[in-house]
Amino acid sequence: APAPAARPLALLGPGGRRATVFAIHGVGGVAIYNPEDSINATSSSRGPLPPLNLTPRDLTRPFGYFLAQLRTLLGLPSTPPSGGACSASSLGEPCLAFRTLPSEEGVADWELDALAREWLGHHLWETKKGLLDIAELLRKMPQIEIQQDVAEKTSQALSFLEQSVSLAQENTYESLRYARAAWDASEAAYFDPTLVGQLYFGLEQELAVYTPLIAPVMIPLVLGLLTELRRYFKKQKAKKIGGTGKEKKKDCLATTEPVLK
Repeated sequence: APAPAARPLALLGPGGRRATVFAIHGVGGVAIYNPEDSINATSSSRGPLPPLNLTPRDLTRPFGYFLAQLRTLLGLPSTPPSGGACSASSLGEPCLAFRTLPSEEGVADWELDALAREWLGHHLWETKKGLLDIAELLRKMPQIEIQQDVAEKTSQALSFLEQSVSLAQENTYESLRYARAAWDASEAAYFDPTLVGQLYFGLEQELAVYTPLIAPVMIPLVLGLLTELRRYFKKQKAKKIGGTGKEKKKDCLATTEPVLK
């Protein structure tokens, strides 16, 4: 609670709107509690502040803000729906009125069911989209090598997807659990390091990256190899020519030997 001289303390929001609660993204919510019995306190108050004895009635308003923030984080409206509604078909049938009852716990069971069904549809759609993206990727780039790990993750995603669809009408929460597992498996398969590496670093990219590094080392080796091959062939040619000369000399000696006798 703020000091008595600063009560009632409020924050000035957009449009001059005063508020006593605000949310910090990623941290949580903060509520300023102004005790009702000290609203008229003046700055002349001195000395230590007396302890505050908070009753459940005093905490109703701050915890109402926290409940609204919790509902927002869950994906529900900040305030529970209240009042009645009327639903009529386009065939001129009589209007069917219904009323939503608030829950003492802040979140009604039917709201959780609706939220579970919404997330179920989201996960099923994302899983289907991820698997179709993998199939389309393989169709466009058939040279990509699929590792065994990626194939197993894809198979798991299909298996979980089938189980989720089969349980959708019987148990929404169990179906949601399988749908989430299928989505995780499809995401893991699509973003597998072995697959992503081939997708964004193909053969052309690898040649462009490694050629400047390998060429300075390979060129001297290739030139040295060519020099040694040239020297080897010259030596072999010289040996062949030398052997041919010796044979001719022997033939000449053989033909002139009878004449000398």
